[in-house]
Amino acid sequence: MKGLYHIAAMLLAVCTLILPKAHANSLPSFSHLAPADTVYYVEGSLSELETAMGYQSTDLLIQIHKLGLSVEGKTERQQEPLLSFAYDIGVKLANYLHESYAQQSSYAWHNDRYALYLDGVFPVLHLSTAKAQAIHTAILSDARQNSLAIRTETWDENKIWYLALNAKPDQDLGLLELTMVLAGNQLTLSVTSNKMPLVRKMKVLGLVPDAKSLLDEEAILSPLASTRLQQGATGFVNIVQLGRMLVANPTTTAGIDLNLYFPALAKDLAFKQNKRACTEELDALLHMAPFLVASSNVRKVAHGVELESDLFIDIQSPILAEHLYSLNGPLRLNNTATPMLLDMSVAFNFTDMAWKLLQLKNYFESYGGSCPKIRTLFDAIVDEVKFAEIALGASFVEGINGFNFGVSELAINAQQPQSSHIEAYASVATINLNIIKNAAQLMPQEYGLSIPASGTSQKVHLPQLPAHLSLVMQANDTELTARIGRDAKVLAQPMQYQKQPGIWALDIDLAAVKSLYSQIPMDNMDCHDLQRGSYMLDRLADHYSFVFAAQEKGLYFSNSLRLAKPMNSFSMPLAEGKYQFQYSADDCTWNTFDVINISSQKPYNVELGQIVDHCSEVSAVIDFSLHQGVIEIFSNGNYRASCETEKEDFEYGFDCIIESYDGTELICTDPEDDALYRLVKMDLQAIANHQRALEEQNNSTQ
Repeated sequence: MKGLYHIAAMLLAVCTLILPKAHANSLPSFSHLAPADTVYYVEGSLSELETAMGYQSTDLLIQIHKLGLSVEGKTERQQEPLLSFAYDIGVKLANYLHESYAQQSSYAWHNDRYALYLDGVFPVLHLSTAKAQAIHTAILSDARQNSLAIRTETWDENKIWYLALNAKPDQDLGLLELTMVLAGNQLTLSVTSNKMPLVRKMKVLGLVPDAKSLLDEEAILSPLASTRLQQGATGFVNIVQLGRMLVANPTTTAGIDLNLYFPALAKDLAFKQNKRACTEELDALLHMAPFLVASSNVRKVAHGVELESDLFIDIQSPILAEHLYSLNGPLRLNNTATPMLLDMSVAFNFTDMAWKLLQLKNYFESYGGSCPKIRTLFDAIVDEVKFAEIALGASFVEGINGFNFGVSELAINAQQPQSSHIEAYASVATINLNIIKNAAQLMPQEYGLSIPASGTSQKVHLPQLPAHLSLVMQANDTELTARIGRDAKVLAQPMQYQKQPGIWALDIDLAAVKSLYSQIPMDNMDCHDLQRGSYMLDRLADHYSFVFAAQEKGLYFSNSLRLAKPMNSFSMPLAEGKYQFQYSADDCTWNTFDVINISSQKPYNVELGQIVDHCSEVSAVIDFSLHQGVIEIFSNGNYRASCETEKEDFEYGFDCIIESYDGTELICTDPEDDALYRLVKMDLQAIANHQRALEEQNNSTQ
């Protein structure tokens, strides 16, 4: 059971780091292999996948590795071959792509592609690249090093490799195998079970044409072309098929897989197959679910890398889509007039929202299906979400409720934060007091209100209040003013979206946030937390923007993230020379406990997020890498570190995760005790001072 999740996680970690953009009207080149009812599909360029790996894959794979060590019911030693193999393959594939790409022009991999999707319940990864043979060889080499059983067979002149992922067949899953086929420049990998017939395995590998593929399914591909995203999109999640898979629906590829090959899993799912009414009702409900379409793009820029991503939720229900459009209108992206450290705008049409909430509430309460599980689910939703209260409150507000907040500068001193320029605008839009009666007509039973019968009349005496009220608050420097008037037009200046309700926009200058963070007084925070936070911010982007809006056919999210670090800072050699090896004391001062000599004869590359290996076979050596290079310890004459014999009072054994490296200073943290270590390159003066201190120490001992 767990093995399938581990390998699927490994494939996802390597391949879903980025969802690259494609041309708007181009069909995915692997779509003829994916089944029409696939739950998940993503395709992109290996060059963009490699760029994303340079930032994300190592950290992600480390977490998968750590998570896998605590597999339920099995010891770390029993799981180690599988986990070590999955981890090594992920890291080596990421590093291989990274190094190969770095040696070529940015266009060299433009035509190399990857695709990841689910064929039923089995993950499939296709790689189309001139490096396919080398990647295939590396996977087999790692499998042998981790003592995984390997077998082969032939299918129509294609050689198939099977790498056993569990030593003994699992009671539910059988013997799980990483299955590979290499054909020219195309390498296909999947996870299969020995319970599957050979023809099903070959179908998963793309060697048996499917009766109906994703390429033939216009209903699946049409959202990709109709979302009006900037450059189209190449990835999606089909929630309808996901729901069907989770209930083992026998009419889907995933449901057939579960029932045939993993019956114990199918039996444990919430909706039993013998309850036809539940299955039919679930299908009907799922068709109202959204269709998620995602795209991303990675670009190298002058001072780093910029990532852009778009997510579109396509609403399958025409009625719901129509309501969304009437509520929110078309999309208009946020354009901040002046550079802000933070700028946020939001607006909603509460009058329309009240009606939509009431309609949804009435639908839930009137649902009369025969499936008790769905009935229970709806009852729980109605109990938890107070539709009546929300709708009543919203119905008092007519028109637009908007809010805009911006901060351009902040100064922090030891006493308290002080603002030099803050702009904030808010409005409760217009309140129509006549809506009170309408609200009473909508929901009399919830609040015990009685409406006169037809033909009768009743006077309601209200105080002489204006029919419409608006409130605007403005904060400038340290002043806060509020105005109440009959007209909400004063909101039009600061509020960019007063005619585009339903849009949320957030724009953050992360470089300014970093500057603010560095000014926080240490008295208010543990110094080690402050240091770690500073290193984390160093690795973050320097700009982030986010837009959420509703379009004619659904909901739209857009992100833009510009990473602060240039590409070469994620893999660069430590220059030859002497480095101070320091640790951070409780008072956050750095104390040197040894000097390290970096030898040019043993090349070493720093990889952010890499786990530092503790203990080496060679005495007085710290191995800072999983696979390559060592850092030699320059002994100061007083002691030598030894991980082998542990004869000395002091030894260097510790685990460390590299946090940052800027060419002269390397920072790493110990995950066990949160200790901070760093390597700082010594200049000539520092080396001379160190040598003088050693001589004085030797003279004093003689």
